[in-house]
Amino acid sequence: MGEWQYIDGAPLVPVEVINPFNDVASRQLALIDSGSDWCSMPKELWDELGFEQVGLLELGTPLGWVEVGSSWCDIRIADETIPVEVHYTYGYEVLVGRNAMKHFVVTLDGKDGKVIIKQTFAQ
Repeated sequence: MGEWQYIDGAPLVPVEVINPFNDVASRQLALIDSGSDWCSMPKELWDELGFEQVGLLELGTPLGWVEVGSSWCDIRIADETIPVEVHYTYGYEVLVGRNAMKHFVVTLDGKDGKVIIKQTFAQ
């Protein structure tokens, strides 16, 4: 279980992003993004953690469709580590998308400015 205050009005939570192929990890603040299907990370972090592209993913963005590399990653959030498909972006933040959130009960409490993760589901 975890509970975090919004930072600058955004639902950011601490996560650890782990490359399961080489065990290199990085602690990051990640945006809980209920509008995103997938988890993503900046290309710089992707390279720093040594990810190799194992597939391509076509993403719809406000600026149109783009094709980006994808791989598998482990994300540690709320004391649980889950495997998720991840892709890189040319943005600046780690996004936790619905492919990770489906493992949790997540509450975005805008009134009190909190992210609450009450429980996890079995993998």
